[in-house]
Amino acid sequence: MYQLAERLFKDYTLALFSGIAYMLSGFLLVHVLQQDIFSFLVWMPLLFFCFLHYRSSNGYFYILTSLSIALALTQFHPQILFYFLLVLGSFVIWESVKLGDQRKALGIWKFFLVTWSIGILLSLYQLLPLWELKNLSPRTAGLTYEEMTSFSLFPYHLLTGIFPHLFGIYPEYIGKPYFWEQYWYSGVVVLFFAIIAVCYRKESRYIKFFASIVLVSFILALGKYTPLYRLLVYLPGFNYFRVPARWLSIVNFLLPLLATFGLKIFKEKAQEERMKRLVKKLGFTGAGIIFFSFLFLLLRPLFLPRFKAVIVNMYYGKLPSFGLLKGIGGGETIDYYFRVMEKFFVFLKKSLLSFTVIFSAIFFTSLLFLKEKVSFKTFSFFVILILTTDLLYNNIPLNPVREGEYFLKPSSSEKFILQDKSIYRIHSPEDPGEVSLELFCLYGSMRKIASLGSTAYFSLSIQRYEDLRNAWEKVEEKILGRYNERNYLGA
Repeated sequence: MYQLAERLFKDYTLALFSGIAYMLSGFLLVHVLQQDIFSFLVWMPLLFFCFLHYRSSNGYFYILTSLSIALALTQFHPQILFYFLLVLGSFVIWESVKLGDQRKALGIWKFFLVTWSIGILLSLYQLLPLWELKNLSPRTAGLTYEEMTSFSLFPYHLLTGIFPHLFGIYPEYIGKPYFWEQYWYSGVVVLFFAIIAVCYRKESRYIKFFASIVLVSFILALGKYTPLYRLLVYLPGFNYFRVPARWLSIVNFLLPLLATFGLKIFKEKAQEERMKRLVKKLGFTGAGIIFFSFLFLLLRPLFLPRFKAVIVNMYYGKLPSFGLLKGIGGGETIDYYFRVMEKFFVFLKKSLLSFTVIFSAIFFTSLLFLKEKVSFKTFSFFVILILTTDLLYNNIPLNPVREGEYFLKPSSSEKFILQDKSIYRIHSPEDPGEVSLELFCLYGSMRKIASLGSTAYFSLSIQRYEDLRNAWEKVEEKILGRYNERNYLGA
């Protein structure tokens, strides 16, 4: 991302800002545990960087781009790659139209087609088996609309763009499932300068393109909560993927670049009255968010009983729940939702304090530069410091850590199974209860425990395997009873 920004802005300070903003962005860090998604996210800036050299006749960039594509295609998540290709294809069309020159337009299409063709050819050893697996999987005919839109970005999770921990983080998360699919915090500093870039969008055609893609990505991330997604059922490719919220991968990629454009424009237009008025408006907006949020917290004794009354009516079906509850009259108890409301006020207080400190710091630092009290070098140092502090504080705790001994020390159930020296396969029940989850999901291979499979989610499992497992589980239930009716370790 540093190299991409340096190519766009020709300024190492702006490039450093962009690199840190992307490296510590919420969507990227929260997917560290999903290596197929994370791996392609780190390739995206390089692929875009290479593509910006389409005007170069130097064969070096053809080779570099083709190799980068080939390497990226050996460690990618198909859904994120699909979204990125749509964005890149849109960029090619955008550039072709904006260039207004047929010869140059042909040049960009030539670069795109040649590099991606070579990249795909070099990675066929991985792509061909993947294509065969797709044809053997339950997704051969695509997904239904309900499956396609499962785990859409719930609208109130848009608030986590300014209040990142508004719904907590694991193990005290109270938001919509799943936490790592709903989280997109890029930092208050990034939003601050991205807004400036959008307000000065005529300064660069890239701003218009990036801002348009970010807006469309937000809308598509909402999935079933926007009527637009129903149209995608009829477009090829979309019906193979769930979790529309993963459009946030594009948002978190482009927002740092938009913010860097804003920082560059802020530097160049600092003495213009229009810029000063814009910064004041941003200041009033931030102050308004802080004031009304604090007022909401102060009126907690007034609001909380009324919110609980609304929850009761939603729970028993007297009012529509609008998806706010996991299940009307089921799934969770009334007391659970009451505890959620109480935790919400605690999380709001913590997030509001963080927002107040970070926003005040960036706003007053910007005022100092506008009033020529500090140089741009000093100003940029503090901007990067505030950005880094913000993202480290809010995004580093996303993934809980455990001591290495936890994974190296076998559980009691693992010890029991390892006593069996014969040839065997184990099968994971749907609800393992006391049985170690690690045994049946990720870490059984560390002990060399042979497993028929687990109920951990696989997006491209084989249909015949699914049929076999379903038949196996029916026989197990017939002989031993349902999983939730028996003692796992004693059965």
